[in-house]
Amino acid sequence: MESETLLIKSLQNLLLTDKSTIDTNKSEGDYILDLAVQNSSDPLIAAVYSDFTIRLMSKNGLKHSSTISGHKDTVTKVQFGQSDVHMVYSCSKDKTIRCWDTRTSTTKEVKLFQAPPAVTSEFLSLDVSHSDLLLCAGTEMVDNDSYLLFWDNRQNSLLGCYSECHQDDVTQVCFQPGSDRNLASGSADGLVCIFDLAETSEDDALQITANAESDVSRVGDRKS
Repeated sequence: MESETLLIKSLQNLLLTDKSTIDTNKSEGDYILDLAVQNSSDPLIAAVYSDFTIRLMSKNGLKHSSTISGHKDTVTKVQFGQSDVHMVYSCSKDKTIRCWDTRTSTTKEVKLFQAPPAVTSEFLSLDVSHSDLLLCAGTEMVDNDSYLLFWDNRQNSLLGCYSECHQDDVTQVCFQPGSDRNLASGSADGLVCIFDLAETSEDDALQITANAESDVSRVGDRKS
């Protein structure tokens, strides 16, 4: 209670000028689409820009560190690795998922993931499991089909997909914190789905379906 009281007092005394900002040097049409924060003692912030780049900056002071470039279309999601926090994962409307190592070159990905030829959809959402073992991406709907795709992150190999759970764009995929097997997804069809990926079929993996009765843009899981 004492710490909460101090927090409230600190916020009440905060002036509008007492904040950290960054000059984005933005030109017409250049804006931020997504953000991710690295889980480390001196974290980086990854900011997705509308010019297809991802800019890394220090959380303390927001000093620009480097720029990730390589995608050929709008980047729709950025995510730091859970186990290896130096890795940055990004998905794009160029139909690729790329993994970047912040310790080396940020102009060439260290891994490239793509959908099989039968899947022509753009990637809209992305998450990495607790140990970085699994990579999951959600797609837009094309010809009445939308997908959750899964890769083995160690081998860059596609493991499989779910194609029956959603009937519109998959706007969010989210692994449960601390888990490699429990996944939530949200879609523009208004459904939120919970899966147990240890099951061998999509029907068995689907544990819970909830209807939000509106487009779902974000799904999260509270850390225990």
